[in-house]
Amino acid sequence: MKILFLSLCSLFLISGMNAQIPSGITKKEVTSKKVEAALSADQVKSALKKDTGLQDSVIEKMKKDPKSKSKISSLLKSAGSSKSGLMSKILGNKKLSEMAVQTVLSDNKLLAKAKEIVGIK
Repeated sequence: MKILFLSLCSLFLISGMNAQIPSGITKKEVTSKKVEAALSADQVKSALKKDTGLQDSVIEKMKKDPKSKSKISSLLKSAGSSKSGLMSKILGNKKLSEMAVQTVLSDNKLLAKAKEIVGIK
């Protein structure tokens, strides 16, 4: 009876461990995909400096964000109508720069556009 109970327990444990490993995917592949998909903050900033469409999207999102709304409004007044001037002021401010990078990294469409701009697919 003990042998039957132990063998059933061991089968249950083994099947539970196998259920956690996705079929056909190795740990190395998962790690390489994460590295491949990631963009550094410098790469995002570079993309923001180059593309006005990306700049417009990020500025609009930051205008709507309560954390950055007032800062963006005051920068808009000093930068005038120049979006690239506004973006350079945003990237010159440490907190706003971090917010802009996070805005890109958290939005799949913006992230895909930034990857395209810096040449990562």
